Amino acid sequence: LSGNFTVDRYDGDNCDDATNFQNLSNKVDQYDLIFFEDPHLADKSNTCCSTPPWDFTNLQNYVLNGGAVIVSEHVIKGDNEEVIVFGAKLHHPSKLQGGNNPLTVVQTDPSFPSLSLGTTFAFNETPAMGLADFISITPSIIANYTNYRIGIVSWKYGFGKVTFFSDFDET
Repeated sequence: LSGNFTVDRYDGDNCDDATNFQNLSNKVDQYDLIFFEDPHLADKSNTCCSTPPWDFTNLQNYVLNGGAVIVSEHVIKGDNEEVIVFGAKLHHPSKLQGGNNPLTVVQTDPSFPSLSLGTTFAFNETPAMGLADFISITPSIIANYTNYRIGIVSWKYGFGKVTFFSDFDET
């Protein structure tokens, strides 16, 4: 990436998480890309302290209409939480782990040209997705762990695209 960017920051580290998320969600049309690095989102049926329930409607519509979202690491906050958003189940990383093993790039994606076919690397943390997490959509698996858990994956949702990365910190 090159050029100048305008950035808004969602801070999910306090009891105002849902309010901060809703503020961001209300202005998604201002963005070309929304990036959630280790966001600790919660299921919309939960509340944090006295904040309103989580609502993913604006974010889902943003992607359906051509927006792009990248999510990574601990997408959901609670140990037994999961939320269906963008046509997939996003859950707490304790549900699926890539294990203590490297990822191998099994398919290239033009959005990530530095991920060359056959490249092997390891992330510090290993949250993963499984094929059962995708509901009526076909994911494009970019990198697998040696236990075949999915470490990097993209999928089309409407006219937009969602990408999941286990982490961004290599060991």
